Amino acid sequence: MSAIAGIYHPNRQAVNPADISRMMESLAHRGLDGGDIWYQNANHIALGHQMLWTTPESLHEKLPLTDITGNFTITADARIDNRDELLNALGLKNNSQVIISDSTLILEAYKKWGERCPEYLLGDFAFAIWDEVQQVLFCARDHFGVNPFYYYLLTGKIFVLASEIGGVLGVADVPHRLNETELAVYLKILEPRPEITFYQDIFALQAAHWLRVSPQGLTIRQYWSLDPERELRLNSDEEYAEQLRELFTEAVRCRIRSAFPIGSTLSGGLDSSSNTCMARHLLGQDSSSRLHTFSMFYNKIPQCDERQYMNAVVEQGGLTPHFIAVDDYSLMTDIERIPWYAEHPFYPPNWLCPWEPYRTAHQNGVRVLLDGSCGDSTIYFGLGYLTELARAGKWQVFAAEAQGLSQHYRVTPFGLLESYGLPYLTELAQQKQMPQMLSALSQIVQHFDGSPWQLIRNYGIRPLASEPVRQRWRNFRGRGASTHPPVEISVNPDFAKRLGMTKPCLAFQPQPSVLPKTAREDHYSEVMSWTKKRFSLGINNASAAFGIETRYPFVDVRLVEFCLSLPPEQKLHQGWNRIVMRRAMAGILPDALRWRGGKTTYTKSLIGGLYSHEQQQLADFLSRYSSILDPYLEMGTIKFLYEQFLSQPTQQNAMTLWKICNLAFWLNRTGLSQ
Repeated sequence: MSAIAGIYHPNRQAVNPADISRMMESLAHRGLDGGDIWYQNANHIALGHQMLWTTPESLHEKLPLTDITGNFTITADARIDNRDELLNALGLKNNSQVIISDSTLILEAYKKWGERCPEYLLGDFAFAIWDEVQQVLFCARDHFGVNPFYYYLLTGKIFVLASEIGGVLGVADVPHRLNETELAVYLKILEPRPEITFYQDIFALQAAHWLRVSPQGLTIRQYWSLDPERELRLNSDEEYAEQLRELFTEAVRCRIRSAFPIGSTLSGGLDSSSNTCMARHLLGQDSSSRLHTFSMFYNKIPQCDERQYMNAVVEQGGLTPHFIAVDDYSLMTDIERIPWYAEHPFYPPNWLCPWEPYRTAHQNGVRVLLDGSCGDSTIYFGLGYLTELARAGKWQVFAAEAQGLSQHYRVTPFGLLESYGLPYLTELAQQKQMPQMLSALSQIVQHFDGSPWQLIRNYGIRPLASEPVRQRWRNFRGRGASTHPPVEISVNPDFAKRLGMTKPCLAFQPQPSVLPKTAREDHYSEVMSWTKKRFSLGINNASAAFGIETRYPFVDVRLVEFCLSLPPEQKLHQGWNRIVMRRAMAGILPDALRWRGGKTTYTKSLIGGLYSHEQQQLADFLSRYSSILDPYLEMGTIKFLYEQFLSQPTQQNAMTLWKICNLAFWLNRTGLSQ
């Protein structure tokens, strides 16, 4: 995790040294080992770099780097994982006396393959190359957007790039304006668009894309995409597990390449524990390379305490564990500091908790930290398989899997039927395919308890009625008003009008879900969702504040492609989700974790933290920042939500209040409020 920056004037105007200097100052926390700036001879382009040494090769690296011809210059934030393959392809393998950096490999790849060079790279990267011969600036970002890349373009005049939006804003000509479209995304009014940010006219280069800017303009292209149709067929469960183990081993091996102590977050879940155990296995028992682990625990909230599972990993030895008590950790402890490192409001509260492990890791000299993020999506829970079984009419298999799931997790067979099977009946009814619906119903009642008439009424007849008719029926039945109404935060009508919305809308409302047709379709949607949401940026910015590079073994192209291609029975089998991973980790992961059903949630911690520690702060926030929120949200409904939280704290109203407070504070701190 280093930082890159650049300014390019296609009209050949000279770069203002004060602009690039401010950019570098803003990004200095990302590169504790020094920075440098390169100016092209004509002075209309400048590239900057802030260095954080992590890999052995980076110790000998100086960026920006110009090749021997003087025609190509690169600045890069990169870790390249297929080094041996590239060294061979580029004819550099035999030169063993020279340490070849990752940025050199990228530069040589560009010289050989041009705009196709990102197709040949594996790893996490964001880079910019000035091509003096063609007079173009070529930039690219890794397959899943792990390493950040932001830019601003005023066509024909200026192009600015940086690892953080704060760097882009260091240039005097870049406007400092709120992008209300992204604010609407945050409020769940609009669907996310991965290229837009909270700042008007500042964009994120999308994952798996490159861009080229020249006097002729800007060109952006996608160089890679997941294939949602590919299915892998092997001969046995053992073969699937063996291949997954090989790929996961390599994913971890690539990410423990470090010249400094290595750490791993360790909760009680399958993902972080698998990272930790595999890294320990690869590092061996050598005390000089012993893996540090960082775990948060609760003494006062037993529902959130995972120490019995953390200890199952630690007790195998070969680790230097660090345990951090967070019972009294206030969600707002670091809120004063976070906006300096954030391009957007920090919504998920679990993005704040890692600040404590990052502090501890920094104090212990750790610069590389493995993180289990996205393991749920890459390995996949497999519940979409239930919908696939329902659509195929395989209700007996559906019932067997539902029964198995109920034995391993806190779910009921009928609850799974309601979520993943019965909506298919509604779909058939809406399509007026009544014979198929009745046939499915006759099979369902053979395997599940429930009245056939109730099922027909609730899933076959009721969906066909209009909402007014359904409301009259609810009133007749005495169910017109819910005792626990959903959180309803009304959007300011003027804001809705500015967004082009023609009807009243409510923020933070659950969106109606559309069941996938197959498990693979659901799996693909899961993977793409965290790419669209720019999953890593909150963690990236938080770890950057402590000079730590976070690495994600589960966000490995080879591993993701393999897992997506698996047949559904390798994702859910006999009630065990993520079954192929459980098999693959035999002998590496303790069985207590390998065959653990479910995982603790931190709902109690969130609700308890806000309710016990933050009541007054919440009230102060809502009062102090009401003028900031008023242009976007109706404050009367927010006040009602707060009163509801005080009388009956729930996960939903706690999360909504937390989200609103973060938005208000961020808008005020960044100066983007109206």
